[in-house]
This record gives sequence, structure tokens and C-alpha cells, in this order.
Amino acid sequence: MNAPLLRSSGLALRFTGSSKDVTALEGGDMCVQRGEVVALLGRSGSGKTTWMNIAGLLLRPDSGRLVIDGTDVLTLDDTERTVFRRDHIGIVFQAFNLLPQLSAAENVALASPRGPRGGLLRAGELLESVGLQHRATHRPGELSAGEQQRVALARALVNDPALILADEPTGNLDEETETEVLGHVRRAADAGRGIVLVTHSRRVAEFADTVAVMRSGHVTMSTAQEVAEA
Repeated sequence: MNAPLLRSSGLALRFTGSSKDVTALEGGDMCVQRGEVVALLGRSGSGKTTWMNIAGLLLRPDSGRLVIDGTDVLTLDDTERTVFRRDHIGIVFQAFNLLPQLSAAENVALASPRGPRGGLLRAGELLESVGLQHRATHRPGELSAGEQQRVALARALVNDPALILADEPTGNLDEETETEVLGHVRRAADAGRGIVLVTHSRRVAEFADTVAVMRSGHVTMSTAQEVAEA
């Protein structure tokens, strides 16, 4: 069997508060294969966004191990982490994080190392792949929530990453738009990427191949069918 794209084990992170320490994550063990969609399900405050930020190399855990695409990423220094994230990881943030003064195409191209011309060409291809080629010159304020989400997904794909992490990718969408966005997610997985969807939604969990349930900083792996029947 091939090695997983991502394997996390023993991840723990604690924050020091004014009156006591808070455990944000403890035992964040998870495995993601290439071509697999994993839903990370849990209530607010359960630790799932903390896990995503660690997996996206935005936070350093206090302890544990994290291997992505064959690299033990927790051994990298800050510069190496930045380069690795750029080349291997695409992140879709819950708030989209699109720059309001830039067009959809410019937002997608911003993360590309291909230069202005090459970046915009790649952005055009990706916007077409998510059905937004006709909105390429529009700014975020001129786009619906679903369109902004698809721009954010296109931006996450601009460097052809092996791993995509998406925080509540359908949280503000109606059912029809959610179905459309999840279709684009499935096509990205079919291209061989591993995808983690951080979500509250059981519907998104049922769409996934595998479900990881986060409770009080601990992860339990199950199948989408088991979640649907629970």
C-alpha cells in the first residue's frame, strides 16, 4: 500500500490563558490518502480549525509528528515551511481572504510563482475549470458567496498542490451552490489530490470518502456511512 499523503500523530497544542492553560488539540491523529476527500467534523471549539492550521503550517504544535508528501514538516525552519506550504498545500479559508481591490483572476494569480503573465494564464484556466471564466475581471464585492468560494478554491489550486485544506467550504452557501462547490472539490480529488474539509455539516460529511470526528481535541476516524447512520 502506498504511503499516505498526510499522516499526523500525537499532535498537541496548548495555549496559556490569564487564569489557566487551554488545551486546543491533543492526540490529533489523522491519515489522508491521495485522491481522498476527508471531512473533519466537530463542534465549534473542538480543535478542528487548530488541526487545520497546524496541517497548513500556520501553527507549530507543542508536540507530535506531521508528515506531508514524504516530508517531516515539523523539522523545517520558518523559511522552509513557507516554501513547502507554497509548493504542496492549498488552503481555502472560511472568510475566503480575497483581496477586495483585485479582480478574481488577479486574486487567483497572486500566489503563482509563474510571474504576472504566466500567473494570469493559469488563473484563467482555473477559473474556467470552476465555471467562472466570465467573472474573471470582477472584484470580490461583485461576486456572490458561492462565486467567491469558487475563486478561493481556484486560488488554492494555482500551484497544483498535493494537499488542499478547506475551512467550512460550504458554510455560507445554499444547498444548490453547496452541491456545485462540492462537485469541484470531487474533481480536484479525482486528479489525485488529498482534500480535508473542516466542517459542521453532516451533508458535507456524507459527501466525503472518510470522516474524522474531532471531540475535545481528539480525532476518531470513521466512514461517511457510519456518520449518516449515527
